[in-house]
Amino acid sequence: DYEYDKPNSQWQKLIKDPNKSFTRALALAINSEDINNALYFNMYEMPKITTAEYNVEKANKLLDEAGMSKKDRAGYRTYPDGSEFMATIVTGNMSPDLIDITVMMQNYFDAVGLNINTKMLTGKILRARARNNEFKLKVIWHDQPIWYSGISRDYDVCMKGDYSCQTMKYYESQGKEGYKPPPHMVELYDINAKRMSVPPESAEGAKLFSELLQWFTKGNAAIWPIGKIKVPNIFKKNIKNIPRENYPYNLGISSSSLIWYFD
Repeated sequence: DYEYDKPNSQWQKLIKDPNKSFTRALALAINSEDINNALYFNMYEMPKITTAEYNVEKANKLLDEAGMSKKDRAGYRTYPDGSEFMATIVTGNMSPDLIDITVMMQNYFDAVGLNINTKMLTGKILRARARNNEFKLKVIWHDQPIWYSGISRDYDVCMKGDYSCQTMKYYESQGKEGYKPPPHMVELYDINAKRMSVPPESAEGAKLFSELLQWFTKGNAAIWPIGKIKVPNIFKKNIKNIPRENYPYNLGISSSSLIWYFD
Protein backbone atom coordinates (compact mmCIF):
# COMPACT_ATOMS: atom_id res chain seq x y z
CA ASP A 1 0.00 0.00 0.00
CA TYR A 2 2.99 2.32 0.30
CA GLU A 3 2.27 5.50 -1.72
CA TYR A 4 -1.05 4.05 -2.92
CA ASP A 5 -2.49 7.57 -2.91
CA LYS A 6 0.18 8.99 -5.27
CA PRO A 7 -0.83 8.47 -8.92
CA ASN A 8 2.74 8.75 -10.22
CA SER A 9 4.36 6.57 -7.56
CA GLN A 10 7.23 4.58 -9.03
CA TRP A 11 7.01 2.15 -6.09
CA GLN A 12 3.40 1.40 -6.94
CA LYS A 13 4.39 0.85 -10.56
CA LEU A 14 6.75 -1.90 -9.43
CA ILE A 15 4.20 -3.45 -7.08
CA LYS A 16 1.33 -3.39 -9.59
CA ASP A 17 3.36 -5.02 -12.35
CA PRO A 18 1.21 -8.03 -13.35
CA ASN A 19 4.36 -10.10 -13.93
CA LYS A 20 5.56 -9.38 -10.36
CA SER A 21 9.09 -8.96 -11.76
CA PHE A 22 10.33 -6.84 -8.85
CA THR A 23 9.01 -8.97 -6.00
CA ARG A 24 10.04 -12.21 -7.72
CA ALA A 25 13.53 -10.76 -8.14
CA LEU A 26 13.75 -10.04 -4.41
CA ALA A 27 12.94 -13.67 -3.64
CA LEU A 28 15.53 -14.97 -6.12
CA ALA A 29 18.24 -12.70 -4.70
CA ILE A 30 18.03 -14.21 -1.19
CA ASN A 31 20.49 -17.00 -0.40
CA SER A 32 18.44 -19.14 1.98
CA GLU A 33 21.13 -21.76 2.51
CA ASP A 34 23.59 -19.05 3.50
CA ILE A 35 21.11 -17.72 6.07
CA ASN A 36 20.45 -21.25 7.32
CA ASN A 37 24.13 -22.03 7.81
CA ALA A 38 25.16 -18.65 9.21
CA LEU A 39 22.32 -18.02 11.65
CA TYR A 40 20.52 -21.28 12.34
CA PHE A 41 23.28 -23.93 12.41
CA ASN A 42 21.69 -25.61 9.39
CA MET A 43 18.72 -26.52 11.56
CA TYR A 44 15.65 -25.19 9.76
CA GLU A 45 13.56 -27.54 7.69
CA MET A 46 13.30 -27.45 3.92
CA PRO A 47 11.49 -26.89 1.67
CA LYS A 48 10.60 -23.28 2.30
CA ILE A 49 6.97 -22.28 2.53
CA THR A 50 7.11 -20.63 -0.86
CA THR A 51 9.45 -21.85 -3.55
CA ALA A 52 12.13 -19.59 -5.01
CA GLU A 53 15.63 -20.82 -5.75
CA TYR A 54 18.63 -18.60 -5.17
CA ASN A 55 19.53 -17.28 -8.60
CA VAL A 56 21.25 -13.91 -8.95
CA GLU A 57 21.28 -14.11 -12.75
CA LYS A 58 17.50 -14.53 -12.91
CA ALA A 59 17.02 -11.82 -10.29
CA ASN A 60 19.04 -9.35 -12.36
CA LYS A 61 17.10 -10.27 -15.49
CA LEU A 62 13.76 -9.71 -13.74
CA LEU A 63 14.90 -6.34 -12.40
CA ASP A 64 15.84 -5.35 -15.94
CA GLU A 65 12.39 -6.47 -17.10
CA ALA A 66 10.85 -4.37 -14.32
CA GLY A 67 12.47 -1.30 -15.92
CA MET A 68 15.24 -0.91 -13.34
CA SER A 69 18.18 -1.31 -15.72
CA LYS A 70 19.39 2.30 -15.40
CA LYS A 71 22.08 3.11 -12.79
CA ASP A 72 22.48 6.16 -10.57
CA ARG A 73 25.80 7.86 -9.75
CA ALA A 74 26.57 5.31 -7.04
CA GLY A 75 25.96 2.42 -9.41
CA TYR A 76 22.58 1.38 -7.98
CA ARG A 77 19.50 0.61 -10.03
CA THR A 78 16.97 3.40 -10.46
CA TYR A 79 13.20 3.38 -10.70
CA PRO A 80 11.81 2.80 -14.22
CA ASP A 81 11.61 6.57 -14.79
CA GLY A 82 15.30 7.02 -13.90
CA SER A 83 14.69 8.55 -10.46
CA GLU A 84 16.61 7.35 -7.41
CA PHE A 85 15.48 4.07 -5.89
CA MET A 86 16.02 3.72 -2.18
CA ALA A 87 14.28 1.55 0.42
CA THR A 88 14.70 0.47 4.03
CA ILE A 89 14.03 -2.94 5.52
CA VAL A 90 12.70 -2.40 9.04
CA THR A 91 12.53 -4.97 11.78
CA GLY A 92 11.98 -5.16 15.52
CA ASN A 93 14.15 -5.92 18.51
CA MET A 94 11.98 -8.88 19.56
CA SER A 95 14.57 -11.46 18.56
CA PRO A 96 18.27 -11.05 17.69
CA ASP A 97 18.04 -13.22 14.57
CA LEU A 98 15.61 -10.72 13.01
CA ILE A 99 18.32 -8.07 13.07
CA ASP A 100 20.96 -10.40 11.63
CA ILE A 101 18.74 -11.74 8.85
CA THR A 102 17.78 -8.20 7.86
CA VAL A 103 21.44 -7.21 7.49
CA MET A 104 22.10 -10.32 5.38
CA MET A 105 19.16 -9.48 3.13
CA GLN A 106 20.55 -5.98 2.65
CA ASN A 107 23.75 -7.56 1.36
CA TYR A 108 21.89 -9.88 -1.03
CA PHE A 109 19.89 -6.99 -2.49
CA ASP A 110 23.03 -4.88 -2.80
CA ALA A 111 24.53 -7.67 -4.92
CA VAL A 112 21.77 -7.22 -7.52
CA GLY A 113 22.13 -3.44 -7.55
CA LEU A 114 19.35 -2.40 -5.16
CA ASN A 115 20.01 0.43 -2.71
CA ILE A 116 18.29 -1.03 0.34
CA ASN A 117 19.43 -0.37 3.92
CA THR A 118 18.19 -1.61 7.31
CA LYS A 119 16.69 -0.14 10.45
CA MET A 120 15.68 -1.63 13.80
CA LEU A 121 12.80 -0.31 15.92
CA THR A 122 11.15 -1.42 19.13
CA GLY A 123 8.22 -3.77 18.58
CA LYS A 124 5.45 -1.31 19.48
CA ILE A 125 6.86 1.49 17.36
CA LEU A 126 7.45 -0.90 14.46
CA ARG A 127 3.84 -2.07 14.46
CA ALA A 128 2.36 1.41 14.87
CA ARG A 129 4.40 2.86 12.02
CA ALA A 130 3.80 -0.16 9.78
CA ARG A 131 0.05 0.15 10.29
CA ASN A 132 0.43 3.81 9.41
CA ASN A 133 1.79 2.73 6.01
CA GLU A 134 5.28 4.19 6.51
CA PHE A 135 7.39 1.26 5.27
CA LYS A 136 8.10 -0.52 2.00
CA LEU A 137 9.76 -3.62 3.47
CA LYS A 138 9.54 -5.32 6.85
CA VAL A 139 10.99 -8.46 8.44
CA ILE A 140 9.01 -10.42 11.04
CA TRP A 141 8.35 -14.05 11.94
CA HIS A 142 5.14 -15.96 11.20
CA ASP A 143 3.61 -19.01 12.89
CA GLN A 144 3.07 -20.88 9.62
CA PRO A 145 2.78 -24.43 11.03
CA ILE A 146 -0.53 -23.58 12.70
CA TRP A 147 -2.08 -21.75 9.75
CA TYR A 148 -3.44 -25.02 8.42
CA SER A 149 -5.52 -25.73 11.52
CA GLY A 150 -6.95 -22.24 11.48
CA ILE A 151 -5.62 -21.48 14.98
CA SER A 152 -3.33 -18.77 13.65
CA ARG A 153 -4.07 -16.20 10.99
CA ASP A 154 -0.72 -14.45 11.26
CA TYR A 155 -0.58 -14.39 7.47
CA ASP A 156 -3.73 -12.30 7.12
CA VAL A 157 -4.05 -8.71 5.97
CA CYS A 158 -2.96 -6.23 8.66
CA MET A 159 -2.20 -9.00 11.16
CA LYS A 160 1.36 -9.80 12.31
CA GLY A 161 2.91 -8.68 9.03
CA ASP A 162 0.89 -5.44 9.09
CA TYR A 163 0.77 -5.35 5.31
CA SER A 164 -2.00 -3.75 3.26
CA CYS A 165 -3.64 -2.18 6.30
CA GLN A 166 -5.08 0.50 4.03
CA THR A 167 -7.17 -2.06 2.13
CA MET A 168 -8.43 -3.40 5.45
CA LYS A 169 -9.38 0.15 6.41
CA TYR A 170 -11.29 0.39 3.12
CA TYR A 171 -13.33 -2.72 3.95
CA GLU A 172 -13.95 -1.73 7.57
CA SER A 173 -15.10 1.77 6.59
CA GLN A 174 -17.17 0.43 3.66
CA GLY A 175 -15.11 2.42 1.19
CA LYS A 176 -15.05 5.72 3.09
CA GLU A 177 -11.34 5.51 3.98
CA GLY A 178 -8.23 3.66 2.89
CA TYR A 179 -7.28 2.02 -0.38
CA LYS A 180 -9.67 0.13 -2.64
CA PRO A 181 -8.03 -3.32 -2.92
CA PRO A 182 -6.42 -4.04 -6.28
CA PRO A 183 -7.34 -7.39 -7.92
CA HIS A 184 -4.58 -9.45 -6.30
CA MET A 185 -5.68 -8.31 -2.83
CA VAL A 186 -9.34 -9.02 -3.63
CA GLU A 187 -8.21 -12.56 -4.46
CA LEU A 188 -6.73 -12.96 -0.96
CA TYR A 189 -9.84 -11.58 0.74
CA ASP A 190 -11.98 -14.01 -1.27
CA ILE A 191 -9.79 -17.01 -0.35
CA ASN A 192 -9.99 -16.05 3.32
CA ALA A 193 -13.75 -15.61 3.26
CA LYS A 194 -14.24 -19.03 1.65
CA ARG A 195 -11.76 -20.68 4.00
CA MET A 196 -13.51 -19.37 7.10
CA SER A 197 -16.84 -20.76 5.87
CA VAL A 198 -15.69 -24.41 5.92
CA PRO A 199 -13.90 -26.62 8.48
CA PRO A 200 -10.15 -26.07 7.92
CA GLU A 201 -9.31 -29.78 7.92
CA SER A 202 -12.06 -30.69 5.48
CA ALA A 203 -11.16 -31.49 1.87
CA GLU A 204 -12.44 -28.08 0.78
CA GLY A 205 -10.57 -26.36 3.62
CA ALA A 206 -7.33 -28.11 2.64
CA LYS A 207 -7.81 -27.07 -0.99
CA LEU A 208 -8.34 -23.44 0.01
CA PHE A 209 -5.27 -23.56 2.24
CA SER A 210 -3.27 -24.71 -0.80
CA GLU A 211 -4.67 -21.78 -2.77
CA LEU A 212 -3.57 -19.47 0.03
CA LEU A 213 0.02 -20.70 -0.16
CA GLN A 214 -0.04 -20.36 -3.95
CA TRP A 215 -1.19 -16.77 -3.55
CA PHE A 216 1.94 -16.00 -1.53
CA THR A 217 4.14 -17.95 -3.94
CA LYS A 218 3.11 -15.61 -6.75
CA GLY A 219 5.01 -12.80 -5.02
CA ASN A 220 1.99 -10.84 -3.88
CA ALA A 221 2.90 -9.84 -0.35
CA ALA A 222 5.45 -11.96 1.52
CA ILE A 223 8.74 -13.71 0.85
CA TRP A 224 10.04 -16.45 3.15
CA PRO A 225 13.86 -16.39 3.23
CA ILE A 226 13.84 -19.41 5.55
CA GLY A 227 11.54 -22.27 6.50
CA LYS A 228 10.45 -23.98 9.70
CA ILE A 229 12.98 -23.31 12.41
CA LYS A 230 13.68 -25.90 15.11
CA VAL A 231 13.30 -24.27 18.52
CA PRO A 232 14.48 -26.07 21.67
CA ASN A 233 12.14 -26.33 24.64
CA ILE A 234 13.94 -27.14 27.90
CA PHE A 235 12.31 -28.78 30.92
CA LYS A 236 13.63 -30.45 34.06
CA LYS A 237 13.71 -34.22 33.84
CA ASN A 238 11.25 -34.58 36.73
CA ILE A 239 8.46 -32.75 34.86
CA LYS A 240 6.27 -35.41 33.27
CA ASN A 241 3.63 -35.57 30.56
CA ILE A 242 5.42 -33.08 28.33
CA PRO A 243 5.29 -34.09 24.62
CA ARG A 244 8.80 -35.13 23.57
CA GLU A 245 8.39 -35.52 19.81
CA ASN A 246 6.43 -34.08 16.92
CA TYR A 247 4.84 -31.27 18.93
CA PRO A 248 4.24 -28.57 16.33
CA TYR A 249 4.04 -25.34 18.32
CA ASN A 250 7.13 -24.38 20.25
CA LEU A 251 5.35 -21.91 22.54
CA GLY A 252 2.46 -24.23 23.35
CA ILE A 253 4.15 -27.25 24.92
CA SER A 254 4.05 -26.07 28.52
CA SER A 255 0.78 -24.15 28.36
CA SER A 256 -1.26 -26.57 26.24
CA SER A 257 -0.47 -29.90 27.90
CA LEU A 258 -3.63 -31.21 29.58
CA ILE A 259 -1.80 -32.30 32.74
CA TRP A 260 1.87 -32.03 33.69
CA TYR A 261 3.31 -32.92 37.05
CA PHE A 262 6.50 -33.31 39.06
CA ASP A 263 7.78 -36.82 39.63
